[in-house]
Amino acid sequence: MTPSDAWRHLAPLVSPVPSAPEGMSAEAWAAAVDLASGHGLSPLLYHSLRARDRLGLAPGGLADRLRDAHTEAVARHDVLARAALDGVSALANRIPTVILKGPALAHTVYPSPHLRHYDDIDLLVHRANLDRARDILLDRGFQEAMPGARSHLPPMARITDDGHQLWFEVHWSIAIRGRLPEPREPRLWETVRPAEIWGREFLILAPEVMALHAANQCFYALTTGTLHLRHLVDTAYLLRSQPFDVAALRELADECGGGSLVAAVAALSGGDERLPVSPRVRRALGLLENQQDTLLGAGAPWTSRFGLWMALLLLLDRTEHRLSWSFGASRRSAKRMLGR
Repeated sequence: MTPSDAWRHLAPLVSPVPSAPEGMSAEAWAAAVDLASGHGLSPLLYHSLRARDRLGLAPGGLADRLRDAHTEAVARHDVLARAALDGVSALANRIPTVILKGPALAHTVYPSPHLRHYDDIDLLVHRANLDRARDILLDRGFQEAMPGARSHLPPMARITDDGHQLWFEVHWSIAIRGRLPEPREPRLWETVRPAEIWGREFLILAPEVMALHAANQCFYALTTGTLHLRHLVDTAYLLRSQPFDVAALRELADECGGGSLVAAVAALSGGDERLPVSPRVRRALGLLENQQDTLLGAGAPWTSRFGLWMALLLLLDRTEHRLSWSFGASRRSAKRMLGR
């Protein structure tokens, strides 16, 4: 059974609106559980099956394997939460700090925080506060571990009291490595809102901005040769979260030239009739479908036809937005002149 076949069996089981797994063969079960394990989805799969009293359908020792993964995820989340709280609080008490990605999603769109696996803590600060953020973390015992990038400080690590290695990555942008769509900084910070994470109130992005960020992550991973199923599941849960304003997502994506990217990732995550897929996005998805087994395979090289096509669509989206903005600005200027 190919990886894409396994994903076709797994996707409905970890969906926010899961379907029943009746009729799956033992081979399909084994492939789905293996794929879930490789992408950090085993706890979510266990939760979904147990919640609908379908865990007993998993043959052999697969149910025990999922149960063990779930138990481990609960313990791991508790350890990571205690370790992260000190460093994030130290930043948030001194400078505006937004929690990104894993922890924000885990605590706001998933049924329980331990069901969304994450390895590190990604944070957003104002660009002017980057040096201050570095100094605060250095004071808390973190050390710079590797070079940074165009959109973030060098990743910083600290060994906690219980021997856990904790990684922090502090960003000033959600455009990964400065190349993908995002709102401009003032607009981005207008979307932040409070949420309870690890038992304390912190700032997170609006779910619509999280969806744009998830699309960026998915596309960036594809350009490195990997399809991270976690990004697709994140998108599915975000689109089903309440409240979620699809019109606001479309407007936001169009503003920064990411409309085609968001539509493509939404389609990959299971589709949403509120996000129509254009013919040119459908063409890109067709190219990706032919590569899915390669992208889901460990360490497989990435072929670039899908990436080149999506890069072209991003360029077209940005050009269309700029032309539309320029035309609108010209019309507004003309109206002002005529009004005089």
